[in-house]
Amino acid sequence: MAIGIPGRTVDGNSGSGAVVIIFGSPYGLTTDTTVSDCSGKGTVPFPLYFDMKNVAHTPLACAPTLQNAHFGASLAWGDFDKDGIGDLVVGVVDYGDSCFVVLSRVAIGAIFVLPGVTSGLLTLDYNNWFIFKGSDGVGPLPFDGFASALAAGDFNGDGASDLAIGVPKRSVCLVFVNGTCSVSSGFAGVVEVIYGKSSFGLDDSGAQIWSQNRTDCCTPEPFDFFGASLAAGDFNGDGKDDLAIGVPGEDIEALSINNTGVVNVFFGSAPPTGLTATNNQFWDEHAIFGVTDEAEAHFGYSLAAGDFNGDGKADLAIGIPFKDVAGVRDSGQVDVIYGAATTGLSSAHTPQAWHQELPNASDKSFGTLEVGDEFGFTLTAWNFGHNENGFPVVFKTADLAVGVPHEDVGTQQDAGAVNVIYGSKSQNGLNAAFKQLFTQNSAGVPGGAEAGDRFGAALY
Repeated sequence: MAIGIPGRTVDGNSGSGAVVIIFGSPYGLTTDTTVSDCSGKGTVPFPLYFDMKNVAHTPLACAPTLQNAHFGASLAWGDFDKDGIGDLVVGVVDYGDSCFVVLSRVAIGAIFVLPGVTSGLLTLDYNNWFIFKGSDGVGPLPFDGFASALAAGDFNGDGASDLAIGVPKRSVCLVFVNGTCSVSSGFAGVVEVIYGKSSFGLDDSGAQIWSQNRTDCCTPEPFDFFGASLAAGDFNGDGKDDLAIGVPGEDIEALSINNTGVVNVFFGSAPPTGLTATNNQFWDEHAIFGVTDEAEAHFGYSLAAGDFNGDGKADLAIGIPFKDVAGVRDSGQVDVIYGAATTGLSSAHTPQAWHQELPNASDKSFGTLEVGDEFGFTLTAWNFGHNENGFPVVFKTADLAVGVPHEDVGTQQDAGAVNVIYGSKSQNGLNAAFKQLFTQNSAGVPGGAEAGDRFGAALY
């Protein structure tokens, strides 16, 4: 398990950040190095610790700035060099270095790759780090938010993981005059995609830059924040991962609906293309349910992909934490769209809308609609083991965990909670039969619920 600590102070530098890695064992996660791993490779590796101090002592051309770098603000896992061993990508959202006087490299952001090895002892590879390639003919700029979101997937189906990197605060040029941008949309956002290569790893020489500035999509608008959230999954079951991109600040200008939010989906294809704009999709609540989009709902604030119904296609959960449900302000909702062969995400399989008073308001086991709970603030999709009980093992599906960081627990305001909804092949998707609610007051959960804890503010 990799744990980001982006606010950690390192050598007196506040906000420098760090990452801790705790290794698994037959007994679960452990920091005990005497526990055998039962694999013939020795003992379980001790926990590993990385911070920007490790980077600062390397022969980089420009010495990194430790203060407020926020190393570990985002994380992603994948096998980028196709060696069968997982690698870890660490996002450093406010990375800057000593070249800033000439190149304005203050808070431009960066990612560092920690390649996995057979011993399990990941190391910082100082030749394996990246800053933004740039867009519209301009390189990295301060405070673009590079690496605010990360998602790994095999977008070209070559067996090596690729990496999508959100740059949600990047301006997008709308009009060029004599090769110079004359009209742009600030904070419209872009996404950079870097492809992995067998025996090499990530290579940004063929990186793609995606934005909403395209004739087959839409128009970049100020404060859209395209790329604020990302999720990779094979939505059409063709063996190549696809990419869902959250645009939580999108406006529906024709209806004067501000900050309703949308999700763009781009599909994977064989090398050398990878992600392609062909048949790309545009989702909002109107497209899913035929309802009028809600202002300030921020549809797409969070995303998670997983096969909730076990049909071999990934499905997409979309967080709308600021949606008013049943008139309760910012109580939050999560919409789920299911994958389908050929078309990808489709409303042919009945979409779902989840909130804390399902299946009915009298059932309080899942929580209660409350002002400002922000159900759906974070999402993650994994198989949590519910449908692996017994013998023979029933068909495995993904399950969904939903962060509700401002849930009140008893008298403790904003203590936070996590709801879990389980997938099912027999029920053809997520169902409420075995839903769960966890807080720090739940049995077996360390600590206790305290005001302002915001339990569930981050999930993976």
